[in-house]
Amino acid sequence: MSKKIRFTISILIIIMFASIYTEINVCNPKLFVNSVAYANGKITVTHPSTVNVTSIYIKQKILNSYENLNIYWGDIHGHTGFSDGYGLPDEYFYKARHLHNLDFAAVTDHAVHMNRYQKLLVVEPGEKTLWELTIETVNENYDIGSFVTILGFEWTNDKYGHRNVYFRDTINVPEKPLDYITYPTPEYLWNALEEYEAITIPHHTMRYGTFIDTTYRNNDIERLIEIHSKWGSSERPLANYEPMQIYLRFPQLVGEARGKSVLDLLNLGFIVGIIGGTDTHQGLAGSTIRDERRGIIYDPQLDPIPRTVGEFVQLLEQGYTLDHREPPIGGNGAIMAVFSEALNREGIWDSMYDRRTYASTGPRASVYFTVMDTKNSSNTAIMGEEIYLEGNPHILVYVLGEFASTIEKIFIIKNGRKLVEVQNDQIDILFEFEEKNYDRTSAYYALKVFVKQDESGNHDNDYVYDVKGNVFGPQLDEILWSSPIWVYPAVY
Repeated sequence: MSKKIRFTISILIIIMFASIYTEINVCNPKLFVNSVAYANGKITVTHPSTVNVTSIYIKQKILNSYENLNIYWGDIHGHTGFSDGYGLPDEYFYKARHLHNLDFAAVTDHAVHMNRYQKLLVVEPGEKTLWELTIETVNENYDIGSFVTILGFEWTNDKYGHRNVYFRDTINVPEKPLDYITYPTPEYLWNALEEYEAITIPHHTMRYGTFIDTTYRNNDIERLIEIHSKWGSSERPLANYEPMQIYLRFPQLVGEARGKSVLDLLNLGFIVGIIGGTDTHQGLAGSTIRDERRGIIYDPQLDPIPRTVGEFVQLLEQGYTLDHREPPIGGNGAIMAVFSEALNREGIWDSMYDRRTYASTGPRASVYFTVMDTKNSSNTAIMGEEIYLEGNPHILVYVLGEFASTIEKIFIIKNGRKLVEVQNDQIDILFEFEEKNYDRTSAYYALKVFVKQDESGNHDNDYVYDVKGNVFGPQLDEILWSSPIWVYPAVY
């Protein structure tokens, strides 16, 4: 038999074998699929601008699952001079709305700082406490339909992990923020919050010195987790995008605690959605660049000691900051998106509670991610939801990027591991994937989206730094993380 005939037969056999397992329709995007997934799945990839039956059908199925939901952008993790940051809450919200064009924001000053300061300050007639001033500022900056403010604080416990607390309203709230001294464990905190509509969100969960204690779990109150901030990535150990090790100037904080990452927690059974935050201490909500230190470090030996709340506020207005801990070589931070029917406080908070969220290191790409039951197309779940399947998971993905950016590739993550990788060279991408050999066990699926920006598309103007703070160049590689979708076999 000639070499040409043998080669032809080999090609035919490969094609016949592949057709048994996969059906691939590739338009513009390049496709790479993990070999195991390739043998056990069916993928259809098309370009959103391609007008054909497949693209219209896929896109419509995805958008229908997100019907009446709008994407809003925000930052709900940051500090002011009321704790260990800079400035006043009013300036914080102004920067969020007018400088970084956010739709919603929350200030989360440390409860222990606020309560400690308040004990030292006299509340003169007509004055308010720092917590009351925070509530007042949250209400004054709330503009329904244009800008939403959420009341919160940080419960800062280095033994069990740092958590932010967020309230659905500003009326049914505690008289003062709940600190770790009075409420020393997560369980004490959660019990105290039961009389309020509140959620908690842990952050920098694997940072040494403050890593999370995974023996505490409350899926009813702890609805979300922060995957990225100026402290670096908490996605997994040794993340290739700003790992925690960059903070070499802070030996007590260097490194990452294994078993404490976001993926570790999801694999342990934590049912939490994904958000990003800045954790700014410069009063710059929404800043996804490395912030320079602002203000004058307060020196109690030289500077006037405030006696009243009013005098304390005056010091902050003059540019003083009392406790400044943000790393001078801090990372670029992140922001979050929510799917909400309305831009009001109840709508945003409810969407957070329902885990309809995703995180971004800067780009404001639109990310749609749906799981559909192959045996019942009306049975669908969007990010943050749980679904019971009669058939196989049918995953639908549509991502639309910003100007001068490319959706470079997308990972479908299953139970913490990459299941599928789809490569792309366009501003948007649309594809579907069916896991044909789904083994009828519980699992979670999530997206990790890689964005490549042109220099003109570096909208947040962030840069890459080394451990000494030297600039390498513009940060053009960015990441978005979806909230998971949890899949369970239907029980008959």
